[in-house]
Amino acid sequence: MMTSPQMEHALHLLEISHTRLIEELTQAMSDNPLLTREGREAPSDPAIQTGLGKNGRPLERPQADVCLVVTGNELAVVPSKNSRLNLRVDQNLLTRLTLDPSTNDLAQTKLRSAEWLISVIDQRMKTICRVAECIVDGQSDFFLSGGSEPTPLLAEDIALAVGMHPSTIWRAVTDKYLESSRGIHELKDFLTSDAPGVASTRS
Repeated sequence: MMTSPQMEHALHLLEISHTRLIEELTQAMSDNPLLTREGREAPSDPAIQTGLGKNGRPLERPQADVCLVVTGNELAVVPSKNSRLNLRVDQNLLTRLTLDPSTNDLAQTKLRSAEWLISVIDQRMKTICRVAECIVDGQSDFFLSGGSEPTPLLAEDIALAVGMHPSTIWRAVTDKYLESSRGIHELKDFLTSDAPGVASTRS
């Protein structure tokens, strides 16, 4: 069971953008040497240039957190390539630290911290995907039939469908982006807090 500080940290990680998450994760890896990323590469740019704006500055579009895969009339939401962080515990380092009596206690503390963060990051992505699935189900006409505008969905209906508090839904959709054949959309653009909507009942 999470302590209050852990719960606050978990909600904070859900709320921030992928770019901010990478920044905070980089700091966490600096503080905890047991944390590592499998297949770690240089951080990618947080945005992709798409031309020049009126002021002559490059226009940018944010990287997607999740992608929509369409197979016939079936819609599926999957994490984007850039959002897969592949966090793990460095087992070789853990073994060395554990075998040394002078660092064993520190190793156990760092291990608990690393495992907790890995679990929270994994749950963060599962939550974003679950919320995105409900949004996509409610916007099937927009994604499948090519409707010109999405139909606003009520955030409270999404919350009811996924068994979460409405405030958690807003955390999961703000600064989180879905990529589809219709382009890249911020998830919160599909929601409203004061208009009728229909949420998904996907199990």
